Amino acid sequence: MYEFNSEENAIFGRAALWTKALAGAALLQAAVNFSKPGHVVAQVAGLVLVLVLVSVLFKASRALSRVVETEGNDVAHTLEALDSWTVLFTVRLALIGFVVMSAVASVVLK
Repeated sequence: MYEFNSEENAIFGRAALWTKALAGAALLQAAVNFSKPGHVVAQVAGLVLVLVLVSVLFKASRALSRVVETEGNDVAHTLEALDSWTVLFTVRLALIGFVVMSAVASVVLK
């Protein structure tokens, strides 16, 4: 089994911290968006989606932290974090695609 050295662990530690910070920023943004007047169903759906994405970010952050804090499973923890990020990026890209398609449809159907 491969064990990352102290310099590599420092990189994983920073990645864990920034992943956790991104999750916190997403929660803050969701709270601000939810507090604005608007369509309640859309707000709740957006909040649920953000909570799912935040949970994925926290999962990735915990996996990265385990790379630093434990011994013997660094590669497995790294792969777990990468898997979480893959889920996050896939959902984000799907949402962007949905928004773009909706915008194009609204222009075409006018």
